[in-house]
Amino acid sequence: MFFSTYGVTDELHQKFVPMRSCELSDWVADIAGVVIGMFIVRFVIERKSIMTTSILLVTFLFACNTSGKIDTNQKSVFEPKIVSEECWTDHMPVLDERGPRLGFQITIGNGKTNDSLVVDKLLISRTGGEFNEKSFETRYEESAEGKMVIVVIQARDEKYFSETLNDSEKVQFRIIVTDKKGMRKTLTTSEIKPYKVY
Repeated sequence: MFFSTYGVTDELHQKFVPMRSCELSDWVADIAGVVIGMFIVRFVIERKSIMTTSILLVTFLFACNTSGKIDTNQKSVFEPKIVSEECWTDHMPVLDERGPRLGFQITIGNGKTNDSLVVDKLLISRTGGEFNEKSFETRYEESAEGKMVIVVIQARDEKYFSETLNDSEKVQFRIIVTDKKGMRKTLTTSEIKPYKVY
């Protein structure tokens, strides 16, 4: 019972340790190791065979040491997140006036890795409404920490809304990104109140 409780608390502790995982299978392995160890001790007490005991002990120690070690430099974790978000409406006069012009810049990083990301889709919602897929452009930049980030911006010729946004309206973006291994994640910005550019 003691070892079972210890195994649970150890796994819960690992949840808060960087680069460690908290999994049920690890807890089961801990309990199995304790049970096997107890059987070996019982066998030693009953048989008193030094040779057999030595073989069992060495085998047990090797078995406990077979779990793979994580190389923090090689581990690639897919943890994209939105680093910054900005949105505006362009009110500067133009010759070819085709309605309200929306501008935005959303920067996405890939957590602890420097793997490049690809943006598959961009969807936009106006004031809590339905998300609609829209065109976009991207560019890659290097962050202050030396990591590559992808910046999602408005497409030059895309008309995002047919009607001008009211002063109280907000816009929300949903971006679907993938990494080079094909892993996919959907990121959603907060509801942004666009500022005006004149």
